Amino acid sequence: MTITRQGGQDAPNGPDRWRTRLERIIEEQRGLYERLDALSVRQSSLIREENTDALLGVLGERQAVIDRLADLAGEFEPFKPQWRELMAQLDEASRDAFNRRIDDLAERVNAIAQRDERDREALDERRSRITGELQGLSRGRGAVAAYGRAGSPQPRYPDREG
Repeated sequence: MTITRQGGQDAPNGPDRWRTRLERIIEEQRGLYERLDALSVRQSSLIREENTDALLGVLGERQAVIDRLADLAGEFEPFKPQWRELMAQLDEASRDAFNRRIDDLAERVNAIAQRDERDREALDERRSRITGELQGLSRGRGAVAAYGRAGSPQPRYPDREG
């Protein structure tokens, strides 16, 4: 069975040859998702600490990991339409090992997504709080300005002593 890879390159035929490629892709994805998970934990911590500068650094690191994951998804893409046929070529133990790896990746992705959703909610709450504080500041400035316009009252009668 020939699998056409994006970019016009063909994957090698036979389970021993495509299997090595798939294992490499999945193993690299596993490592990248572990890194993304660690960065996600760090991101949550920085959001709680309200450390915006460090948070921006973590987001940059995450983007690099996500970009590489996108590249790997492109490498994995040619295998997807033929996944069942490819897995049928393997013995049961190998097939189960592949499926466990894929399931493990899915669980990690789900955990990261849930943490990111909590972080998004925390950031939304923080933004709302800051918006409220800014509105309060604006009202305070308006009140000061209103009092300032009236000016301080001048004495109506001259002071004869001074």
